[in-house]
Amino acid sequence: NDVDFSFDGKKILSGDNKGKARIWPFNNGKVDRAAVIEIDYGSIIYDVAFASNPNHILFAGEYRPAGESSQTRHLSVWSLFEKNWINRNVPLHLGAVTNIVAVDKENMVLSSGRDRSIKMTNYSNDSVAFILQNLPGNVTNMDYSAQKGSLVAGMEDGSVIIWTNIKTRFPTRVLTFKAHDEYISDVVFTPDEKKILTCSWDKTAKLWDLKGNLLKVFRGHKDGLRAIAISEDQKTVITGGEDKTMKLWSLTPYEHLTFDMNREGADTTVSSVACMGNQVLIGKHDGKALLFSKEGKYLRAFDHKGMILDVALSPDGKYAATAGLGYQ
Repeated sequence: NDVDFSFDGKKILSGDNKGKARIWPFNNGKVDRAAVIEIDYGSIIYDVAFASNPNHILFAGEYRPAGESSQTRHLSVWSLFEKNWINRNVPLHLGAVTNIVAVDKENMVLSSGRDRSIKMTNYSNDSVAFILQNLPGNVTNMDYSAQKGSLVAGMEDGSVIIWTNIKTRFPTRVLTFKAHDEYISDVVFTPDEKKILTCSWDKTAKLWDLKGNLLKVFRGHKDGLRAIAISEDQKTVITGGEDKTMKLWSLTPYEHLTFDMNREGADTTVSSVACMGNQVLIGKHDGKALLFSKEGKYLRAFDHKGMILDVALSPDGKYAATAGLGYQ
């Protein structure tokens, strides 16, 4: 369901529907399969992340301790150094934990769940720094701005909420606005953390400032969007979705290129996109991952041999990781 590189690019982390997480030691383009660590989370995994402490790994999904009758789901924390759980049962949400974001504050994690709330929790002692409750719906995706200490969340009803002072015990809800007519599938800060990008099942992507002013609308997709990303130089926006196309949108000047992924007899829905440096990686339901330059030049393809659900590029931009159904 999810895949990520460590901050130093030397490990790959993945989590799956069967409750298995794996840590893949990675060096010079090769995975040391003999050293792969398999972790039994115990239930479906929705999200995995490396914590701000590089020795700690975070898992979120449907887990709750055996015999517990409560609907509360838990975060689990694994230590790479000890090769064991350091906290198995961090109580988070009533219902599945859907998103986790590591915060640049020791042992802190932001989470959202299917209980219409967001929490910031210290996973070393289970203490809750704050709870953002009674949201207009469930959070579909969220992103954290380390520089500004801000949080943006996309909602099921198409609205966006922005908070500041996230590192304190008293975050401030500064803005709620209706961004889309339907479910928001992805939301991200731009690299300078001064703007927000959203995409939705309403077939559009949009660029906003932090006051909720609409700066650009990206129209052209013929079906719902699943993913959005932006290049580090902030000149190219990448979108992909159910219409089996990827689009590269140039912000200066405002124009776009369309890449039709359709292959007869194959589900070529674009499920995920990633951007690092000058490169764009997309994953598709037909098991193909394609690499482009941000100018739209096709570079190469990777065969995952099964439906791709998530993709990632290493911090140095030299390696690609794909996760989904199939052998890999």
